[in-house]
Amino acid sequence: MVKSVTNNREHWQSKCGFILASAGSAVGLGNFWRFSYLAGMNGGAAFVLVYLASVLLIGIPLMIAEFLIGKLTGLSIVSAFRKISGNRKLWVGLGLIGIVASFVTLGYYAVIGGWVMNYLGQSLSGNLPTDSNTAVFDFKLLSTTPALQIIWYTLFSLVVAGIVSRGVRAGIEKYNRILMLMFLALLAIMAVYALTLSGARDALSFLFKFDLSKITPMVTLLAVGHTFFSLSLGAGIMITYGSYLPKKITLPFASVVISVIDSLVALLAGIVIFSIVFSFGLLPDSGAGIAFVTLPPLFAAMPGGAWLAAIFFFMLAAVAITSAVSILEVVATYLMDEWGVNRKISTWGSAIAIYCFGLIWTANDIELVDRIAGGYLVVLGALAVSLLIGWTVPLNSLAKILQTRINHPMLRGFYLLNRYLIPVALIALLLGGTL
Repeated sequence: MVKSVTNNREHWQSKCGFILASAGSAVGLGNFWRFSYLAGMNGGAAFVLVYLASVLLIGIPLMIAEFLIGKLTGLSIVSAFRKISGNRKLWVGLGLIGIVASFVTLGYYAVIGGWVMNYLGQSLSGNLPTDSNTAVFDFKLLSTTPALQIIWYTLFSLVVAGIVSRGVRAGIEKYNRILMLMFLALLAIMAVYALTLSGARDALSFLFKFDLSKITPMVTLLAVGHTFFSLSLGAGIMITYGSYLPKKITLPFASVVISVIDSLVALLAGIVIFSIVFSFGLLPDSGAGIAFVTLPPLFAAMPGGAWLAAIFFFMLAAVAITSAVSILEVVATYLMDEWGVNRKISTWGSAIAIYCFGLIWTANDIELVDRIAGGYLVVLGALAVSLLIGWTVPLNSLAKILQTRINHPMLRGFYLLNRYLIPVALIALLLGGTL
């Protein structure tokens, strides 16, 4: 039997702080540019329907599993896998996938975060492009000029490392609480405004008028794959955050709340973006450049567009920071748990190493590394979590941590999902090659 541990590990100050921090990890750039362009290019409502079903059947059970592993062991992903498996090399190696995924992901994610900081600066100074040709030129110039990218990439990286270095309560929890509450308030304002636009009806129809004939195997695989990217699963993030949990917290409830927040943000972001796009008679399949190329000139043509652009890019900057914080925390906590390094050294050491690696992506296309780290490595990590819970952790340990009886139908369902359905779905994703 795996025994839960009690150590001197720092804990979340409150349940609300934990939920906002975890939601801050899940809510990121993927809820804006990635969700919107995937939905736009894959049938709109058909993609949304499969995505929501995937969150319910795969995302929430996996999030519970990751929190459970963290809470059960009080350790980060590699140390947790080592403890649960009895130090088996296979499981330790699988745990390392999460560390590699986090390291590589933050290297290029921070580059995109730098793009957001650049556009936030332009929106605040009133220098956003006012026509589509200029928008294309500006984005191409930014994304292909290393010297220009490095300025914003460095600023973004310093902000993230500074927050993580302050610890769980004084850094991660405190700043997630501030940024997430501001973000949610601004998103609500933007969504209400978007519903007054002429394209709002078309946007709502595009996102919520389901046509089952558009649900193809490709759409299904893309929607399921996006679930892991969107909910920050498979890279050890929720295991790490779960290791800071106090004893008295209900994991299923917290996981549902976090997943609902994340899904609502994605849907509201879709309403905002597609309402603007349809209001100007554009097609929704603008691709990955929708946030950086399509929207800036549209803001310029809207009443109060300068303020709307500033709000929009501030929101993107806020969620980019909260997500990046959680990714860096995975690597920093690994060094603390495995090598006994203190937080300051582990944070800044990790940040510098990741920063040097990320410099590669200021001069190269990030599409390939996004596909590998944000796709295959994350899904492999999620597969390892599912198999560990479904085949290694005793059912009575699950019942104890989840505060339920061993024969409870919900526990049995959770156990069977992680033992059979979720691994099959993840293997199909890997073999499908559409990540």
